[in-house]
Amino acid sequence: LFTIEAISNDVWLYDFDRGALERVTFEDRNLAPIWRTDDEITYSVVGAEMLSPRIFQLNLDDRGARRQLLENQGIGMFPGSWHPNGDLLSYFHWNQGTQLDLKIAGEGGDGEPQVYRQTRFNEFGPVFSPDGNWIAYASDESGQAEVYLQAYPDGGKKWQVSVGGGSAPVWNPDGRELFYTDGPRMMVASLRLGASVSIERPRQLFKGGFAPANLTWFANYDADVQGRGFLMVERETPPHIPEVRVVQDWLPEVERRLDAAE
Repeated sequence: LFTIEAISNDVWLYDFDRGALERVTFEDRNLAPIWRTDDEITYSVVGAEMLSPRIFQLNLDDRGARRQLLENQGIGMFPGSWHPNGDLLSYFHWNQGTQLDLKIAGEGGDGEPQVYRQTRFNEFGPVFSPDGNWIAYASDESGQAEVYLQAYPDGGKKWQVSVGGGSAPVWNPDGRELFYTDGPRMMVASLRLGASVSIERPRQLFKGGFAPANLTWFANYDADVQGRGFLMVERETPPHIPEVRVVQDWLPEVERRLDAAE
């Protein structure tokens, strides 16, 4: 599940079993798609220059029945993740004065969304833990983007996970590790969460080879649910040009060879 940037941004599906690429959306500008269930997706619909954002839900078995979950709440509004119970959506959007904030909305957009994290800094990319008891997100409160962790729903104390920069957190499906990117580096931090919290120093898994997101507000990769690796966008390798030769005063040489050939 991903967005292809072309004349218009649209959501596409790739079926690994069939090797088939299928377009899902055909109108508006669509960004940041996430799964809700095996047959439902959630994504952001924005206008020109990221104006008038809304969040929609689409049942893949009934493509003509997309449903708006959240209406425009400011410039830029993107889904983060669904709570494991499927009834709560974390998302972030722009507010004048407080920049990017984190909120939680009920299924169907019913009721007033609840503010989870709102400061004068940018908070973005909120993702529920596999057990639903934690939210990982990124914030630039230190002067650069770093990944943080807080309990849900209580919030309270926050723990910094990344060291020296990080964004786009993604949970290991077992809930014991948190992945994130730091520029061209893929990082991981081991966690022990419960009544007490222990976060090990992050370590680099690998560097390079994948294309960074145009917007680091949300991840452009995901972890395999069976722990086999990552699904990522491969960086395009420019063609190799071994050398460039410059020939000067070549016309006399051409004329000499033509005369010799007569």
